[in-house]
Amino acid sequence: MSRNNSNDASRSDEIDLLDLFRRIGQTISGWFKALGRGFLVTIVFLLRNILPIIVSLILGAGISLLFKWVVRPVYVSDITFIATILLLGFSSNVFIFQIYNRHTAINANI
Repeated sequence: MSRNNSNDASRSDEIDLLDLFRRIGQTISGWFKALGRGFLVTIVFLLRNILPIIVSLILGAGISLLFKWVVRPVYVSDITFIATILLLGFSSNVFIFQIYNRHTAINANI
């Protein structure tokens, strides 16, 4: 009798790898089934409610365009860019080559 008790105790302490991997596989399979069901429920919901969704999108786009044309902007900003190369009288190609030569000389010294 003592042998049976010791065998039962040693069997309960061991981890069955086949059972462990089977349970991990079932869990992952359950996750994929849940994702598939969620995807199908989403598609069915969109197909059942396609008309209200399209009406809402068109209504929202119309209201936003109406506000764009009717409401004045609160803040307006303007910016002007001036090319300093034109102010200095250099041609752009010469200036670019000068910058390239300076960069090459700096890299050669490093």
